[in-house]
Amino acid sequence: MSNFNPNQQTNLNIIKSLKLSHFQLIKEIVQHGTLSKAAIAMAQTQSSTTKNLQHIESCLGVTLFQRKNRGLKLTQAGEEFLRYSRKILLEFNNTSQRISSLTTGTSGHISIGALITGTPELLPETLLAFQKEYPDVTVSIREGTNDTLYPELRTSELDLIVGRLTTPQFLPGIKQISLYDEPFQMVASASHPITRKQNLTIRDLSNYNWILPPQGSALRKELDHFFYSNDMELPKRYYESISLIINIKLLSEGSFIGTLPRKVYAAYSPYYNLALLPLNIKDISGPVGYSTQREDNPTVVTQLFIKYLRKVAGELSKEPRDKSMFLG
Repeated sequence: MSNFNPNQQTNLNIIKSLKLSHFQLIKEIVQHGTLSKAAIAMAQTQSSTTKNLQHIESCLGVTLFQRKNRGLKLTQAGEEFLRYSRKILLEFNNTSQRISSLTTGTSGHISIGALITGTPELLPETLLAFQKEYPDVTVSIREGTNDTLYPELRTSELDLIVGRLTTPQFLPGIKQISLYDEPFQMVASASHPITRKQNLTIRDLSNYNWILPPQGSALRKELDHFFYSNDMELPKRYYESISLIINIKLLSEGSFIGTLPRKVYAAYSPYYNLALLPLNIKDISGPVGYSTQREDNPTVVTQLFIKYLRKVAGELSKEPRDKSMFLG
């Protein structure tokens, strides 16, 4: 069987033969890995799901999945058709939202990717303000790193990503909008020996246990550059985590050092026994904002959410900041 090509003349026959539920079925099979689980998600019997998949493959003239012992794996043609299916489902959803907005007021759904290193305040405050004005809009939030979220933005599984922006040249087809700069500070438990060390230097930091952002995150790239530019060895002992709650707990009760957004440190340090490292260094800072597909036409709901995002970002950027990097 040949590769699926949505631009061939046979498209008209395919359109007549396939239903929206067929495109949804392919997405469910990929998500769940087996026909039985996809059948449950689609509220169908497994035999009906099998027949529907056979019908789709017959219409397209290609095999979409290879049958493996542990489930189904997409073929090359299947990968192409999955991308096509996602676009069709997204366009249908966007059209439904626009019609709903015109007839019943703003409602619908928005999917947001959250880069935790840049969203401890910006995203929650935006969500609270947005929900008060548009209570009928449902929101899905997916937390992750650049490596996990940006591919989902490209395939339209996410409407936008909020957080610390990464280097633009590594994100073809993505539009990034900077809203403000957010500094990070190096912190540890107030009882950590490092907070009492005399004449602490940057090179001393590699000898301690660290909590680092995962590889692929914007902050991790900045930290790696910080280590390199200061002729410092990378930490030998470290955990990787994007969980703000876990990081604060480990920093406050363990032998770790790490970084926190300045405002997060200010908010949590009185309750979690945290202290700044006694180093006279420049803040590690970078732009915080949002990312969308460059060629995408955002839904009404997405445009409204971005409006609130900009408003909250403007308020956050005006708040006074403590410039000190020393222990008080």
